[in-house]
Amino acid sequence: MFWVDIWCGNSLLKLEFPRLFRLAKLKNEMVFDYSNNSGFSKVKWEDLFIRLLLDRELGILSRLTKRVKSVVLVPDLVDHLIWAHDNKREFSMKKLANLLIEGEGDGINFTFDKIWKLKVPPRVRNFLWMLVINRVPTKDFLVKRGVHLRNIMNVCPWCEREQERVDHLFFKCNFIVGFWRRIFNWWEVGWKMVSGFEEFYSLCFNVKLHGTSKSLWLIAIAASCWSVWLATNKMVFERKVLSMDTLKFHSKTRALLWVRFSFDECMVQERLWWLSPFKCRFDSRPVTLGWCYPPHGWLKFNISGMATEEAMGCGGVLRDEEENVRALFSGPCDAIDADSAELGAIITALDVIIEIGWRGTALIIVEIGSLVAYNWLLNKDRRPWSQQTTFADMEMRLACVGEVAFSKAKQHSNEIAETLASAGINRRVMFKAWW
Repeated sequence: MFWVDIWCGNSLLKLEFPRLFRLAKLKNEMVFDYSNNSGFSKVKWEDLFIRLLLDRELGILSRLTKRVKSVVLVPDLVDHLIWAHDNKREFSMKKLANLLIEGEGDGINFTFDKIWKLKVPPRVRNFLWMLVINRVPTKDFLVKRGVHLRNIMNVCPWCEREQERVDHLFFKCNFIVGFWRRIFNWWEVGWKMVSGFEEFYSLCFNVKLHGTSKSLWLIAIAASCWSVWLATNKMVFERKVLSMDTLKFHSKTRALLWVRFSFDECMVQERLWWLSPFKCRFDSRPVTLGWCYPPHGWLKFNISGMATEEAMGCGGVLRDEEENVRALFSGPCDAIDADSAELGAIITALDVIIEIGWRGTALIIVEIGSLVAYNWLLNKDRRPWSQQTTFADMEMRLACVGEVAFSKAKQHSNEIAETLASAGINRRVMFKAWW
């Protein structure tokens, strides 16, 4: 349109000539309505205003006519929008993102393909992008934009000393620095202090790993960043304080689940992943030895119990027929050996199903690793007297859950549950999550 579109020069005519715009009869008309077949040379400008123009207004009109007469109109060409910020005059989201970043003046020089190519959930990639451009909605970010935080102090929830800024929350807080040291030590990578995400990601990206190992390392870093943010929100909005061990556990678990989802063709030695993923070996997974999908309409809960001389642990992971993880747990177990810990894992799995409220909505398969415990489930006569109370508790829960089938896990098909059980030995409290 003549007044309200940029078609002549680099600005709107209504902004450059506001007085004439106020006097114009046609404020929302097309360029064609202000011209004729010969362009603007024979236009009767005095007829286009609500009154006769004063001398100074005629001077302004002279500048306007000089401006528009420099434009050559092509009557036979259909009008169309062009993207002025691209040499090909074509719009692209990538160019728009670059313009937005440049417009903020933050001096960002980052290759965003490093983020968009990460094999992590889309919302996590979006979150990392917001970290790059310093747009994560921390308390400090919200306050500067006029958001009133009711009963919430603008301080870091981890140290309660500094304002909750992105650079402090993720990289400078003493608690978080300690967390990153542990994550880097987990991968046997040296940590050094950084000032912001761009420097941090450059440090991570330049680690001397290659191929699949490099991808898994970056997935672990993304999972750790995401875990810090989720834990921060829990502290602020739910008053739930996470310990260092819990934060590490969340990060490692998320990374493991994302790795298994993204690298179905690989077999990760999960016990080594938990202790030192840098030493993991990745081999082709034999088709016959992997996790078996449940029948259509069923969910499968793989569980495991672990025992050491000093402690017991249990863990489990619930997946659907498309291998999507729906729930998991990991924690200590009150048991006397690995077989009784397996029974404790079954009870915890049933508790998770009850807490989720899925009774009657899906059929459940509980797949266990212990052959001894599996035989106890099938043959009541073989159940030891010492476990009668445990089985009575299990029967009560089975009545609440509905139809449940038990199966024995095949080789290499119970690795995530075993990993969660192994981690549960060292946990103080049971961790449960579902989505």
